[in-house]
Amino acid sequence: MTGPVVIAGSGAAGLATADALRTEGYDGAILLLGDEPHAPYDRPPLSKQVLTGAWRPDRAVLRSRAELAARGIDFRPGTAAVALDPAASTLTLSNGTTIGYAALVAATGVAPRRLPGTPAQHVLRGLDDTLRLRGALTRARRVAVVGAGFLGCEITAAARTMGIAVTLADPFPTPLHAPLGPLLGTMIAGLHRDRGVDLRLGHAVAALETVSGNVAGIPATPVPAAPHTTPPGVAASPNTDIRAANANNRAATAGDHPTNAGDRIAAVLLDDGTRIPADLVVTAIGCVPRVGWLRDSGVPLADGVVCDAHGRAAERVWAAGDVAAWWSPALGRHVRVEHRFTAGQHGRIVARDILGLPHDAAPDQVPYFWSDQYDLKIQAYGLPSGADEVRIVEGSLDERRFVAVYLSGDEVTAVAGAGMARAMRQWRQAVVDRRLPAAT
Repeated sequence: MTGPVVIAGSGAAGLATADALRTEGYDGAILLLGDEPHAPYDRPPLSKQVLTGAWRPDRAVLRSRAELAARGIDFRPGTAAVALDPAASTLTLSNGTTIGYAALVAATGVAPRRLPGTPAQHVLRGLDDTLRLRGALTRARRVAVVGAGFLGCEITAAARTMGIAVTLADPFPTPLHAPLGPLLGTMIAGLHRDRGVDLRLGHAVAALETVSGNVAGIPATPVPAAPHTTPPGVAASPNTDIRAANANNRAATAGDHPTNAGDRIAAVLLDDGTRIPADLVVTAIGCVPRVGWLRDSGVPLADGVVCDAHGRAAERVWAAGDVAAWWSPALGRHVRVEHRFTAGQHGRIVARDILGLPHDAAPDQVPYFWSDQYDLKIQAYGLPSGADEVRIVEGSLDERRFVAVYLSGDEVTAVAGAGMARAMRQWRQAVVDRRLPAAT
C-alpha cells in the first residue's frame, strides 16, 4: 500500500481503526485527524461521571499523545477534514493543506441538533460541551432538559444527583419512548419521578423566553430536507427517532452559547401553554451525521455515509462509527447506530478490510448499548426501536430488575434489561438467532 492510511476523526471508531491496523501488523503510516484539541477520549462518561464531577476529565482519555506516538500513529489534533477528492485520492484539511492517502476512513461522528431560531441553549456532545455544561450546572438552581432520550435522561439524572431541580420535557408520552417503547418508558418515568424530576411529557416546545423578555418561537415549518435524502432501506438511528414525532422541534446544528446576559433563557414554553421557569436549558434532541465535507465528493450519503457490510463506501474510502450506515445482511437494509460498542466493532472490521484480511465471521454485528441513570444501568442488545411487541421474560419492571424481549412478528430484534447482567448475556443469543429459545 503506497501512502498513509488517513483516519478523519479521532473518536472511538477512528482510534479503534488505528489500533486495529497496528494489531493486525500494518507498519505503514497512519494519520489520525482530530478536529478537537484533545487527545482521543471516551464519550459515554461525559454525560455521567464527568458531568457530575465524579471523574476528572482526563480519566476519559482513551490514549495519550505519547501512547499514540509510541505506536507510530501520527495524531494531529485541531485538524479537520474539509473536502475530499476521491479521483485524486486527496484530502483537504482545515489548515489549508492537501494530503494524499492510500486508504481513507471517515469517522467524523455526529453533531448535536439544536432548537432552531432560539437563543442560548446548551448541548452535550464533546468534552468542551460537557465542561461548559458542568460549569453552568454548578451555578443553576432550575434546569429544563428538552428531549427525554438516553442523553436527556442521563443529563437529568446527573443534574438531580448534583441537587438541582430538573424539569424534563418531551413530545412523547414517556421517556425513551422511541428507542425502548412505552412499557419500559413508563418504568423510566417512575424512576425519575421518584428522584423528584418534574416530567412534562406529551407536548413539544413552542418557544423559549429570555431574561430580557423576548420570546423566540420554534418554527412550525420543518427544516428543509438535506440534499441527500434517505433512500428506502436506510434506517434512522435509534437516537434520532425523537425528531420524527416532534416536527415543531426540528433543529438546526447551527448556534452558539450565550454571550449576552439578556439572551439567557428564563423559561421554556410548551405547546399547551405550560411555562417552565429555568436558569439553564439543555437541548438533547438527537444528532446529525457530520458529512458536510463529503457532499461534493461522490461518496454515497443518506442518513450518514452509505457503506457495504465491511464499511467500504467507495474506492479506497471506508466509514466507521456514528457517521456510517452499514449494510446489514440480516436486516436487509442499511443501519446507522450511534453507540460506543458499535464504533469499536466498526474500527476492527474496517482495519481488516483495508489490509485485505479475511473476516473472522459473518459481518453482522449485534449492537450493544447501556445507559446509567442514578443507580440503574439499562443494557440492550440489538435494535429495540420499532418492535411490534415487548415481553418481560425475567424479573419485573416494578422491581426495576428485568429482561425484556423485543419482537417483530416471531423475530427477536432486541433484548433490554436492568439488574440482571448475566441473564442479559444469555438472552443476547436470542438476538443473534433472531428467535426465542425453544423453552420460552
